Amino acid sequence: MSEGVREFFGRHAEGYAASESHRQGADLGLLMDALAVKEGERALDVATGTGFTAMALAERGATVTALDLTEPMLATAQRLAADRGIEGIRWVEGDAARLPFADRSFDIVTSRRAVHHFPDVGRALAEWARVLVSSGRVGVADMCPPAAGAALLDTLERIRDSSHVSALTEERWRAALREQGFTVRSLVIEEEVRTLAQWFYPVPMAEKAVEAVRRALAQAPAAALRALRVEGTGEDVRLLKRRAVIVATR
Repeated sequence: MSEGVREFFGRHAEGYAASESHRQGADLGLLMDALAVKEGERALDVATGTGFTAMALAERGATVTALDLTEPMLATAQRLAADRGIEGIRWVEGDAARLPFADRSFDIVTSRRAVHHFPDVGRALAEWARVLVSSGRVGVADMCPPAAGAALLDTLERIRDSSHVSALTEERWRAALREQGFTVRSLVIEEEVRTLAQWFYPVPMAEKAVEAVRRALAQAPAAALRALRVEGTGEDVRLLKRRAVIVATR
């Protein structure tokens, strides 16, 4: 799976860098507000991608380490940070489930729009718990489908992005965090209905993939279509993009 992640995001690094949704989507502001970052706190941004969350943490006074599995993403993130005049972020190539950091190294661990790519969420959360101080907190923003639409969303996401593993429902998020000793302090759901083109972005809409999505929608149970608010046909298909913004403490 790690090679698939590297290949996909290495190929699309510039697309994600140009994405306004990734740069300043509502979930980023909600996450920063919920974390209430304090000057000088040590923050680790896991699966940082093009670095927008790491930069937001740095702008709020944190001392930031940003980790990603994909070197082209890290190179792009460093360039974007330099363009914005943000200095001092430590950029590290590494795996979210095998963090190259000592126990109790950070006050905050964040991960935005990434956990659905992780093959073992429990292992990643256990690593985050290990590197956090005893009063530390985790901040996550990621897609979070309604339960009735979860299987369909996973099918659609794998068509769009072969490195997608699974999007956790709210119930699965709460259980996964609880199993690693975390207590959820806040959980906010952010929703937007998107056209098919908006949903694919910043991944190019290859016709083969579009046709596969349409077939999947045509074969999907009515309850799943209702849950994802699927409507329209052809180029006018619209569906729900739903994200959870979660802050939890140890």
